[in-house]
Amino acid sequence: MFRNRKKRKDSLLNFVLSTLIVFAFAFLLVSATIFGISNIALKNKLPPGIKIYGRDLSLMDIDTLDGANLVDLVLTTNLAGSNEFRFRVYGEDKFLNIADIKFSVDVEKLKNFGKGNFIKTLFEFLNLFDKARLNELINSLLFVDINDLLPKLNLTTELSNAPYIDANGNIKNCGKDSYYVSPDEIYSINSQIKKFIASKGNITIYLGTNEFISNLYFYCKIYLNGISNLQQQLYFLDSKDQILASLDYNPQHDVWLMYNKELLDSLIRDSVQRIVKPFDPGDVRYDNGKVYVFRNFSKGVYLSSDLTVDVILAYLNSKNAYQFISLEEKYPEWYNNPNLKVYDFTKVLGFGETRISVFNQNNGVVVINPSMVSARIGLDEINGFVVEPGEEFSFFNALRPTFVNGGWVTKSHKPIDFGICNSSTTIFRAALESGLLITERWWHSINVPSYEWPYPLNLVDAAYQTHPKIDLKFINNTKFPIMLKVDRWQENGYEYKRVSVLTSSQQPERKVELLDWKKWDDFGYGRFKGSFLRKVYEAGELIAEDIFYSHYTAARF
Repeated sequence: MFRNRKKRKDSLLNFVLSTLIVFAFAFLLVSATIFGISNIALKNKLPPGIKIYGRDLSLMDIDTLDGANLVDLVLTTNLAGSNEFRFRVYGEDKFLNIADIKFSVDVEKLKNFGKGNFIKTLFEFLNLFDKARLNELINSLLFVDINDLLPKLNLTTELSNAPYIDANGNIKNCGKDSYYVSPDEIYSINSQIKKFIASKGNITIYLGTNEFISNLYFYCKIYLNGISNLQQQLYFLDSKDQILASLDYNPQHDVWLMYNKELLDSLIRDSVQRIVKPFDPGDVRYDNGKVYVFRNFSKGVYLSSDLTVDVILAYLNSKNAYQFISLEEKYPEWYNNPNLKVYDFTKVLGFGETRISVFNQNNGVVVINPSMVSARIGLDEINGFVVEPGEEFSFFNALRPTFVNGGWVTKSHKPIDFGICNSSTTIFRAALESGLLITERWWHSINVPSYEWPYPLNLVDAAYQTHPKIDLKFINNTKFPIMLKVDRWQENGYEYKRVSVLTSSQQPERKVELLDWKKWDDFGYGRFKGSFLRKVYEAGELIAEDIFYSHYTAARF
């Protein structure tokens, strides 16, 4: 009986084991079937149950899967509150915003997650909800775009693109300002950045740990700083680039060297000759706290000391920066002098001219023309006369005549006589040709032959008389002071007189047209009436238009 009970027990055990084996086989068969079916059904889908930081990516279409979505999920979750990566490159801190670093995701690896090897992926499939493991998986799929990152950190993997020391111990390529990193350091960038992400931005990513290269860049900084300071010192030299190219720095001996001293001497000499300029005071006149500028000055430019190769090397090899040379500029004493009022009379607004015979016949005897002398007197009195903007000029007031010993004299006590009208006519023509506003003008009753030159008709004259008073007046209708300047010269038996209207160089250009010349009631012997039209343009626009009349009743022969 005991034997039968044992036999039943063994049979039951065998049945249970057989049943378990069958069920296990069935489970595996069903699981394999389900897994196989899921691999087929989910060929273009992510497996179900994938959640990354609360975002459900289950059954997402593979064709629409965007690795950038996963990058954003990983970075925004792990780096919350940290906006930038910190790199230390050869001892120098550099910072890049998260947005400045281009990441990529191994999408193919993610697509195959939960698929493929039956046993391995089955357990991975069952652990989809293990957040820590899933984070580890996603981080393993995250990669930095090295080719995009290196230029942003001024890194290069090519020695030819970075500073190096040549066979003579001199630094080359310092100006490229790039850093060399070895392949091993490149390989470590991804792992360092992932550590940075995992630690939520609490570590520094180190690059450029080679001591020799680090020293090279230290010397490069000295070189670049020295060159920068020298460029500031030599800002005035035309051949600056050639001068700098002639210099080098030897890090082994911490000394600046010269390649070709003779060539550099020549370059410096040529540059200095172009830069240094002699001082030209211009043409000015002082008058009771006023300065009249007729020709502007040219400032002088001089070097504060001799510029030589030895001076440059001494500066570079000194341990303390100093201003070893500079330009000195010389200006006239009136420049920026608050106690002086400066008048700019460097521009000619317009001018008028007359001519008169130097000699006359008097009873068959050749004598100096007295009218020529009187004309000189009148113009000498107004030479250098200044009229402010809006001010009216009066020839009578300029002469300030007084009656002395039975005759009229000017403010300089010179006689006013026949020929004074040549002065008023010359001034009138200057005001006319300058577009000034004529407020009073009288023509002569007698037509004077000398006024025929240089106009089409003998109509452009202006009479003057002290008593009873006949005056010539005009208004300065510009925005700047004007000055009347007199010149005279003799040629071919005539004395020519010119009155120029000087004004500021800022005064817009004026153009004056005299046209529509007319003559009527011509009875001969210089008796006629006439007129002409004047048009005044400023900066191309018509600003004035007026007609001038004359009526002559006799002629002077």
